[in-house]
Amino acid sequence: MSPRERPVPAPGKRPVPAPGRPQPVPGTALPAPQAARAPAGQQRPDAAVVLAGGAGRRLGGVDKPALRHADRSLLDVALAAVAGARVVVVGPERAGLAPGVRSVREQPPGGGPAAGIAAGVRALAPGPEAVVAVLAADQPGVSAGVVAALVAALRSAAPAAAGARAAGPDGRGQQLLSVWRAGDLAAAVGRRVDWTGRSVRELLAGLPAVDVPVPAGAVADIDTPDDLERWRRPAADSTPGAAGAGTADRSGTDAAGDGAGPGPLGAGP
Repeated sequence: MSPRERPVPAPGKRPVPAPGRPQPVPGTALPAPQAARAPAGQQRPDAAVVLAGGAGRRLGGVDKPALRHADRSLLDVALAAVAGARVVVVGPERAGLAPGVRSVREQPPGGGPAAGIAAGVRALAPGPEAVVAVLAADQPGVSAGVVAALVAALRSAAPAAAGARAAGPDGRGQQLLSVWRAGDLAAAVGRRVDWTGRSVRELLAGLPAVDVPVPAGAVADIDTPDDLERWRRPAADSTPGAAGAGTADRSGTDAAGDGAGPGPLGAGP
């Protein structure tokens, strides 16, 4: 059965596993079938939510998605990683977005990454069979290949898997570099009308995910002046694209793109 023929559960309901298949514990990672490799054929998400909330407080309030290196901004890097998908950028209105890329704002502005994801999913209104990427625009090492590997892993995973998350060398699944079955993601968003101030961990709690090993540089983010300096001087770092130790728990309630981001799904406070 092809991925697009796989039955999609009604919102809020988990699929029944085949006889003999163990059910995952809600909110935990499922074992990845293999370290994912994107096949030669294109494996794009159908849609994408790019969190570009703006001000990085540890960088003196600078607009992080607009930071540039080698003629590309961090937002450009994120958009290139999901090229070909229907994309919503969540954050302040930005000039120069490519045709077809929508810009929306969580309400109230600065409501946090969970509110940003909810605003993006509601704006996209994807069909339940779609695969939706979620990523923050502060990850200089993200690429179309990394996102394609996540899509490939999800499409080849057991139906019980709701998503696939990039996992660096520390093994943590990164929630702000992930892909999700749209029906499951929409059901999670639909649990609340208002996600202001809520954490990404809470939003995605209960959605089992495959964790896909990726290089350290793919999951590094820019939070501090040192991270920014390493990005702009990659020759000084042994891992191209790495941005220092910016892969700490990003599942809190800071504004999207401001150090809030991935941590283990379902982990309690």
